[in-house]
Amino acid sequence: MLQLADFLPYRLNTLAGRISQALSAVYEQEFDLTIPEWRILATLGVSSEPLSAKFIGEQTWMDKAKVSRAMACLVSKGLVDRERERGDHRQSRITLSEAGWELYRRLVPKARTWEQALLVEMSDDDKAALHRLLGVLETSLNNG
Repeated sequence: MLQLADFLPYRLNTLAGRISQALSAVYEQEFDLTIPEWRILATLGVSSEPLSAKFIGEQTWMDKAKVSRAMACLVSKGLVDRERERGDHRQSRITLSEAGWELYRRLVPKARTWEQALLVEMSDDDKAALHRLLGVLETSLNNG
């Protein structure tokens, strides 16, 4: 019989959802961003080159419709620039706008502080072990 409380995929999924929802308090009220908008902003913020909506969807594990809706909101807020590809107008090159970069630079330290508060009960060894084990799971999925 399956015990959800002991089933790793269930626990990781619910924990990830709870963490994402709790972190959203950092950027939702002060910066008026939804979870999908934050994910896109964060993905663009770590890239040194323009990205496609497809790539952003793959990186954030969001479906095409959710990426499209969030992208439209970010464009309307002036946080993202979208330039159509010359050869294929269905594709866009997406980057943070100047306002998007400014918001990203203000938001990241707050998100990092929130992360540190979440992990405050963990020793440095615990944090290292957590990151190592997450890496093992990622490698296992990539190889499977």
